[in-house]
Amino acid sequence: MLVPIQPPLDGRTAERFPGYMNALAALQAEGARDRVSDLLRDEIEWLDRHRHLGEQATIYEACIRVLADLVRLRWRVFPRGHGFALENPSDQKRSRTTAELVASKDAIREELRPVVDEQRMQPAVRDFVRKMEQGTRSKRSIFELITDEAELAARLSHATELAGDARVDALRGSIQPYLQRATGDADAFTGIRLREIWRYFRYSWSIPQTPVPGRQLLYLVRDAAHPRHAVMGIAALNNCPLEMGETRETFIGWHRRAVAARFLSARARGSAALAAELAWLQERIDVSLGEVEWANLVTPDEVAAPDEDILQRIGVAHDEFSRIRENLLREIAENTGDAFDPDLWVREGAPPVDDDILHLEAKASANARMHVARKYLVAKKRARALGRLLEAKLILDRNEAALTDPTRVARHLKPTNSSGRHQHRGRGA
Repeated sequence: MLVPIQPPLDGRTAERFPGYMNALAALQAEGARDRVSDLLRDEIEWLDRHRHLGEQATIYEACIRVLADLVRLRWRVFPRGHGFALENPSDQKRSRTTAELVASKDAIREELRPVVDEQRMQPAVRDFVRKMEQGTRSKRSIFELITDEAELAARLSHATELAGDARVDALRGSIQPYLQRATGDADAFTGIRLREIWRYFRYSWSIPQTPVPGRQLLYLVRDAAHPRHAVMGIAALNNCPLEMGETRETFIGWHRRAVAARFLSARARGSAALAAELAWLQERIDVSLGEVEWANLVTPDEVAAPDEDILQRIGVAHDEFSRIRENLLREIAENTGDAFDPDLWVREGAPPVDDDILHLEAKASANARMHVARKYLVAKKRARALGRLLEAKLILDRNEAALTDPTRVARHLKPTNSSGRHQHRGRGA
């Protein structure tokens, strides 16, 4: 697939862009993708000297950063007419041998290596690694949690000298893996926080560290046969992102196409079957509403019969909770030393958020501003969830007659736009 590159550049940035693209193409031809970071750094330094270009400087920086990443991912840059184009690396659809799979993984590691190296060279990361390896007065070196090859060999060689069941038992005792949750607690052997231990070993991967949305459960794989229970590996469980793909979502029944298919299938069985499908949807919404703490946001009567004014009021509350939280986070970032009175930030009508709710996640903070900011994050999420559920309830209520009429249901299942929202709120189902 060929993708023409037509960035909205003007003036100095438009004049400089072809040189950057030609340099990228040259590095690509030389097989020197590892030098893309150097080229990008030179361009950023030039931009830093030309920030007076304003918006054009911002646009140019966005363009060169994205293009650098695409070249690292093996997109091919080449001249095309009076401009440039990108070619997407073709996916291999045929079955591949073990050797080809290994070579493919090695190629991916090579592509990611510049990004990983760049991340490891960041001053904050280098400082973190240095402190972990050198240790402090209260914490021992992370090296004490890494198995020495001679010590491991001694454990295993002793087992090989035995025979029969004794040998089997000795081998089982030579390595004794177990999982340990990586929390904020200190390691019993080194004093290092378990989460910091996990983070240190994460930097040894060939995949760069990136923020993961949602909750995480981090684990260390420890060896109880080692004197200090050395780390054998790390693992993580993350929230599964929604909307990962139409096929999966449809199979589960979450996708709008799956819901529409249920209604169209029920149409042949008459109004009663359609009414049953509608009742099922309404029940799902009611169950979800029961899982949202909507005190101070709406009344029971408003939940039972929502309207556009209620949805608008909830939207305003969501935006206000978000604004208050952003103001608090800004003050934290500015490290203000001003006295802080949490009561002054309590908005009349804000959903009550108990401290116990915040302690469900291991993010407790002694910073009073951060504590209140987390409360408003919970309030914002509640308002958003409540607004979406009540909007769905309102749409179903308004369209009940059409959705239970076999002659109208097919026409009334309106298509949605690319964002997934209905094109005509309250009219399409």
